[in-house]
Amino acid sequence: MCIRDRCKNYKVEIETNGSYAPPRWYTLAASWSADMKCPSSGVFGVSDLAWLRMRGQDQVKFVVSNEQDLEFVRDTLRSKTILSQVLVSPVIGRKVKEANSWIQCVAEFCKEQNVRFSLQVHKLVWGNKKGV
Repeated sequence: MCIRDRCKNYKVEIETNGSYAPPRWYTLAASWSADMKCPSSGVFGVSDLAWLRMRGQDQVKFVVSNEQDLEFVRDTLRSKTILSQVLVSPVIGRKVKEANSWIQCVAEFCKEQNVRFSLQVHKLVWGNKKGV
């Protein structure tokens, strides 16, 4: 039996940092999740914007840590044709009081822009630790 036949009942989602263009075989995966690097990321400019024009079941995620990042997301939403689902996720810092305020700010931004809000739950549970 061919491996393709044995796996036909499974759906595969592939996550990528978004720095390379979608491969020619991208339709073989049920969906893709690609990061769009914001100005505060330290690697701004490496994201391939072709991920924005993928299928409706695919998603692009912007991880935002400040107002400049939100402005980048706003400008991208305004100036690009976007077919993929858009998620915005706040960077959660070490101080809970500041984190709550930032989380609320990003949630309001998502409502205004009609995009999905995404939390990095592992950071709420275990903190902002490397390798978690």
